[in-house]
Amino acid sequence: RAEVSAKNVTVRLDAGYASGDSRPLDDTLRNFRMAADYRAGLVLFQQVQRRHGLTAEQRLSDPRYSANPPEGVERVRTDGAVTQALFLHPVVRAPAIAHLALLVGAVYAEAPADVADPFQSYLAGGTPTGPRGAKNKRSLGTEFDAGIELRLPLWGKEIQLLSRVDAGVWLPGDAFDDANGKPASAVGAVQGQLAVEIAL
Repeated sequence: RAEVSAKNVTVRLDAGYASGDSRPLDDTLRNFRMAADYRAGLVLFQQVQRRHGLTAEQRLSDPRYSANPPEGVERVRTDGAVTQALFLHPVVRAPAIAHLALLVGAVYAEAPADVADPFQSYLAGGTPTGPRGAKNKRSLGTEFDAGIELRLPLWGKEIQLLSRVDAGVWLPGDAFDDANGKPASAVGAVQGQLAVEIAL
């Protein structure tokens, strides 16, 4: 992480690497998963990857597809953590008016190994296959985010009320194409936060 501030404007750049695994159901664990409370963007990891992991786990455990779930099925969920990605995450924070700040950011991500949705790859006999059928692809796409943050002092600087709204849109990479090469649709998300912060 690198961060520079000037005249109340802060520019931060996060860069990260979490190793990938193009064979998620064999007996060797190759993918790295970052701490659950680390966030890079709003949509790709917290929403899209989390949903695909849950879907893959449910399908692999469904007796309609296999009498016995394959080994490693309990590892396919991401729970929204950053995993299997090389990413850049710049964020700019600037004051607007008193107590109000604006934030804009982006996330660009590539997988370090061919994206392998556990269920789709299982059906394909082990060939790394994305969640919609694309084979041997690595681009995870680009995300654009914006937020507005309000901080109101309740008791000096020690106790503050924080209210924040964030919105993001993710433009899928080719790892999310279907088997015929048709791109996936963009995905958006909005998130709100209300908290009381106490400085100790």
